[in-house]
Amino acid sequence: MSESDAISGKRICFVSQSFVPYPGGVSTYLYDLGKRFIKDGNDVTEVCFRPPGADYHEIIDGIEVYRIPKRIPSMEMFKGYGSFKDAIYKSFHLMKPDKGFDDLLVEDFSDFFRFNRLVAKNILRIHRDKRIDILNVHDFQLLMLGELLLKLKIPKIFTWHIPFYREVDPHIRKWVGAKLNYYDKVIFSTEEYAENAIATGVEEEKVNVIHPFVNTKVFKPGAKKYDFRKRYNIPDDDKIVLCVSRIDPIKGHETLIKAIPFIKKKIKNFKVVFVGNGSISGKVLKRRGEKKKKIMDVLKKTGVKDDVIFTGHIPLEDIPTAYDYADVVVLPSNVEAFGLGITEGMASGKPVIGSSVGGIKTQIIHGYNGFLFGRGDSRTLARDIVAILTDRKLSDNMAERSLRRAKEEYDLEVVYGRYVGLFKEASFLKIKCIVLDFDRTLVNPSNPELDEKLKESLIRLRSRNIKLILASGRALDFMLDFKTKNPIWDAIVAENGAIVYFPQTRNTTRINEVDGKRICGVFSNASFPVDIRDSTVSVKRRYERRIRQILDSDGIEANIERNVDDIMIMPRNVNKKAGIRMALGELGIEPKSCAFFGDSENDISMFTFPGLTVAMKKAHPELKKQADEVLRTDIPQGLITYLNSIEKKIKAG
Repeated sequence: MSESDAISGKRICFVSQSFVPYPGGVSTYLYDLGKRFIKDGNDVTEVCFRPPGADYHEIIDGIEVYRIPKRIPSMEMFKGYGSFKDAIYKSFHLMKPDKGFDDLLVEDFSDFFRFNRLVAKNILRIHRDKRIDILNVHDFQLLMLGELLLKLKIPKIFTWHIPFYREVDPHIRKWVGAKLNYYDKVIFSTEEYAENAIATGVEEEKVNVIHPFVNTKVFKPGAKKYDFRKRYNIPDDDKIVLCVSRIDPIKGHETLIKAIPFIKKKIKNFKVVFVGNGSISGKVLKRRGEKKKKIMDVLKKTGVKDDVIFTGHIPLEDIPTAYDYADVVVLPSNVEAFGLGITEGMASGKPVIGSSVGGIKTQIIHGYNGFLFGRGDSRTLARDIVAILTDRKLSDNMAERSLRRAKEEYDLEVVYGRYVGLFKEASFLKIKCIVLDFDRTLVNPSNPELDEKLKESLIRLRSRNIKLILASGRALDFMLDFKTKNPIWDAIVAENGAIVYFPQTRNTTRINEVDGKRICGVFSNASFPVDIRDSTVSVKRRYERRIRQILDSDGIEANIERNVDDIMIMPRNVNKKAGIRMALGELGIEPKSCAFFGDSENDISMFTFPGLTVAMKKAHPELKKQADEVLRTDIPQGLITYLNSIEKKIKAG
């Protein structure tokens, strides 16, 4: 991400159940994310639970860690708290809780509430000592903090790390949804979970999707640090089928074991290697013991014990080596939140196979970088493993695509950029100006009339001293007619930045007018259709080659940008960003205090400003990549909802 996109000087507070050096996916997630925010000049604090014997306060690689409570409360509180959170975990993983939801509310909720309140009090104390700018709470164990810290007037963001299925008991699902609505923004790991949350009642404008990440500097091809084969007595000519997953009832180890007899019909020399132990939670430890017994029973029944290796827990720094030795990576989960075992396998440059559940089906494109199979379908899993292990070309192609996909979608830098965008978006109180593209953002090009409800939203924002700038590729005369019907604009940027008009003073400024006139003159006698305006020319894309030939033959330097089906030819150094910069300078507003909305390639320049950038639902893919946020609903409703959320936030402040 560019320097202008970054945030710095912020005091960010992460809150989670655990943190390094204690094991857990969320612990590692926040450790890497926290270090990345520090790199850009931010202050990062982590608040987490305090295991027995752990220090209350310490600094870990620049992250200030508070493990609370300072004094351990009665163990009875932990019992009720643990029972309530375990019920949430089981419910959202489609397992039956030990108690009904009504009984949980009567017997255990008070302890869950008290524990969350204890954490909230500590956060308020930290906030008094060193003002927190952004609060980011991670996972369901601390769900109540949004409500308990309602009066804390800072952006509060919740990251939900487990699945969010519609099949969950509606009572507990709706209760969770209501608690999530106390946050300004809620992050889910997949579109499916986000849509389910919205259907449950989580406010749509609060819902965002940010995939978990993998550190591609750690998980990468060639990450061998030791001889994995020698350590686990794997012959050199054996293929390695790797599954990195904790022993847990939801993880589906039996499915892979049951696939082995079918694989052996086609391949003789291979080993299935399971890496991972289990959670440190007491109840999960009990379930893990039951799970181990089931696995042993399946091994005995299938008679494949000699083909399977269980490494147990291995240190985090040793896991990349395991991936590097693998020929294929498999995750056969019955239920899966996201499936970092697949993400790490892709980053290690391996073909991947996974059950078509949760985040696994988001990561694997069937037949492209791996295969998907139905939950519990051992025969199909075996067929897919055999296909990869016996076809070198297929395996190499999938491995290459996996690596590319990991770097483009799931790299730490990519996810960090999305968090930065969301943190900026959550800071609505600092927005002083809304900058809107015209076609396909504000209006439909086939009927360029302003929707009345959208107009009302803009008028309300203007009444709160929010400046409004309209930026379009259209000619100035057209934009002035539109302004006459809708006199709500503080500045109009026309012809893709070449002309800036200020309605209050009626002043018009042209950027690089001399070159603009020259460009218009050159194309006045063109042998193909052209739209000649005041300072720019618009031509259909199919004439791009001829356009460039004319410019070259006349020695004219011009800026050429694409806008859907058109090519826009402007004077050099002219684009929307240049026109908007001039408008903002006249209005006395810094770009970082603006929200920019657009849909097309000619909006890319304005999306390089340091403010908040929002792409339309059907925006060009390149613009979506650059945007801090992408609307989930088409215009005009998507824009109305988003602008109303800005107004709501300003009003609350």
